[in-house]
Amino acid sequence: MGTDPKMALNAERIVDSSVLEGSLIPLGTIGDTLDKSAKAHDVLAVSVVGILLDQAIVEFARLEQDGVWRAVRKDLTSLKQPISIIRIKEVTDFIFDKLSGLFRPPTSATAGAAYESRALHGIWATAPYLHNGSVPNLWELLTPARDRKKTFMVGSRLFDPKNVGYVTDQSPFQNATFVADPENANGNGNGGHEYGTGLTAEERWAIIEYLKIH
Repeated sequence: MGTDPKMALNAERIVDSSVLEGSLIPLGTIGDTLDKSAKAHDVLAVSVVGILLDQAIVEFARLEQDGVWRAVRKDLTSLKQPISIIRIKEVTDFIFDKLSGLFRPPTSATAGAAYESRALHGIWATAPYLHNGSVPNLWELLTPARDRKKTFMVGSRLFDPKNVGYVTDQSPFQNATFVADPENANGNGNGGHEYGTGLTAEERWAIIEYLKIH
């Protein structure tokens, strides 16, 4: 796709599992555990699932309002699986079962690290774009990479309804300027994903209007 590879490459690095050694890997084959040295994304996956479970196993008063638990309960309800605090072991099994093999590329895919494809649903609310936040709004994303902004301010929560992103000419923070790196040397490359860049400006604006409702 021509996008910056540094995050994917970092996720494939071998790191020390430390106290997580021996933990079940939710993204691997069922039964796989972390060795003393493991890929960074597997260590992260174990940590995230551990946080989910730790947040779920709390006193009942907090449980009712906990965002993670509400999300898990909603998933279970959609599967017609009513749940209660006394069935926490079933929730644990459910989470590991549903995450097992998630985000793994199909066997026919090219070997190597890859980024997960972003869903378009709610894309209007997820700026800045690309995995490293190097493109400030949808208009810039539909612009040829060579013409995208090389610098812009980050940190503002003022929505830009025209370009679909956040306002980039002001920020509540000092030193809040993002500097893109066209050479992809530092992980801030804003190239790639040049879809729709051959369309007319009118056609690109039409796409943006469509994406505002999804």
